[in-house]
Amino acid sequence: MLDQDITPLNADDLPAIDALQAAAHVPELHEPRALFAAMIDYPHSICLGIRGGQGLRGYILGYASRAERADFTTGPEDSFDPGVLYLHDLCIAIEEQGAGLGKILYDAFETRARRAGYTRLIANAIEGRLTFWENQGFTAGAQTTYHGVTATRIEKTLSPAAANNTEKKDIAI
Repeated sequence: MLDQDITPLNADDLPAIDALQAAAHVPELHEPRALFAAMIDYPHSICLGIRGGQGLRGYILGYASRAERADFTTGPEDSFDPGVLYLHDLCIAIEEQGAGLGKILYDAFETRARRAGYTRLIANAIEGRLTFWENQGFTAGAQTTYHGVTATRIEKTLSPAAANNTEKKDIAI
């Protein structure tokens, strides 16, 4: 975990994103490069990568959305609530899962979300990942599916007062 940097994602990262998702996610969850490109280019998004000596080791992507939206498979839409951020995907290289990189990357994402004025995070926790998200302060909601994979709708309220507690986490590590 030493010598890790958290930086915004850009189009040059798309091949590495493809490789990470192919290795870490079941085939049903593999999404097209065009969807990742749309998220990265969307002006109301937070898309970060964690980099180390071997390049991109993980990524997290989110974008402004509507809380009542049910299908996120098509990515960002023109209509959104400026206070709601949908966390689309968090992916860590398989060989580095369990080493804390997911938490480090999520903390940087949340810090940026607070700074940008988001007050509510929503996501779909894929089967087997709910405990991780509950440990980050998310509350479980209704059962759902994402690309046919069992998931749980999760959400978290962000209080602006708590932003000062996470400021130090948003640095190169």
